[in-house]
Amino acid sequence: MYIRIGKATTVLGVAKSTLRRWEKEKKLNTDYRTREGHRKYSMSKLLQNIRQLPVTNKKNTSTVDKRPQVVTYARVSGSKQREDLKRQQEHLKMYVKGQNWHLANQYQDIGSGLNDNRQRLIRLIKELPVIKSAMIACSYQDRLTRF
Repeated sequence: MYIRIGKATTVLGVAKSTLRRWEKEKKLNTDYRTREGHRKYSMSKLLQNIRQLPVTNKKNTSTVDKRPQVVTYARVSGSKQREDLKRQQEHLKMYVKGQNWHLANQYQDIGSGLNDNRQRLIRLIKELPVIKSAMIACSYQDRLTRF
């Protein structure tokens, strides 16, 4: 699967200018370019080489975080349970921190577990290949989906 530079920046957690600079420095190659000159990257190659890339933060002091990437998902059935939703999110956040994992993103929905058309659940599923996430954490098995 080939992805554009915007998705590659999400996978690697860097800016577009950083990817362009790495290409000039021969640290990362584009797999091909379209006729219009747009860069395309192979998702599998990016994921294989992610640990070898010199990713730094704004202060240029830290390298790639090698902790497992985790996304959390919390859900309640109705709007009257908003407080429970907040507690679920906080519990999941503390659990991830206690396991020394990196919290990549948090998702939450209000809706029935029988309804598979929940916006945040669909977004989570679509973004999983882009986020280099290894795990999904949720409070209970039926929070993700009932069946």
